[in-house]
Amino acid sequence: MLDALATAESRATRRALLDRLTRLGSPIVSVVIARWGTSAGMSCANLLGILQDLPGLPATFSAAKFAAHSDGRVRREALRLQFRLPAERDQALVAALSDDDPRALQFALHAARQGCPAAAVPVVLARAQDKTLDRELRALAIRVLGSTRAPQALAPLLELVDGGTTFFGRRKLRPKSPEMLAALAALAAGWAADERAGPVLAGAGRSDDPEIRATVGGAKPKR
Repeated sequence: MLDALATAESRATRRALLDRLTRLGSPIVSVVIARWGTSAGMSCANLLGILQDLPGLPATFSAAKFAAHSDGRVRREALRLQFRLPAERDQALVAALSDDDPRALQFALHAARQGCPAAAVPVVLARAQDKTLDRELRALAIRVLGSTRAPQALAPLLELVDGGTTFFGRRKLRPKSPEMLAALAALAAGWAADERAGPVLAGAGRSDDPEIRATVGGAKPKR
């Protein structure tokens, strides 16, 4: 089946073979690992994909050598596999958050929402502030930044939300956008009791826009 997988051109055929191989379980782990030396491109990515769903990886197993592969397909599968390995997860997460491949970055941001190590916070912060990044990916990075509760996250989050004051001195919000809403939700979840975030959240709670009011939800900001 591994030989057939290496030559299969149809996605449906590859999917069926991957499913069958995965069902074979841990006895094929050593066979799959042995194939790495002679596989490249999609074949290597498929082997890494199989290992993600197999139990019984050796204690000495590492996918690190594939995390910087020139082929994005291989790199993505290696990073996803590393996210399963406690010894490699943090390092892989930092690498994936810095990856130019949007799909690798998306995988990493979703993984970071389940736990973002301190070493990754500066990288997430840079992504959250990157105005050239795809808007949905940037909004996801902002949500991850908020979930870290890191002290250095507050000022950038406020900057994304705070529109200054009106002529009469009332606090106003920036124009609504995916990034602004993501930052507002992060502030409501993690900094409602902070005196710097309080005025912004209070203003959002009084907004005429129901989506903005819903974003702050039941937050009780410190005034």
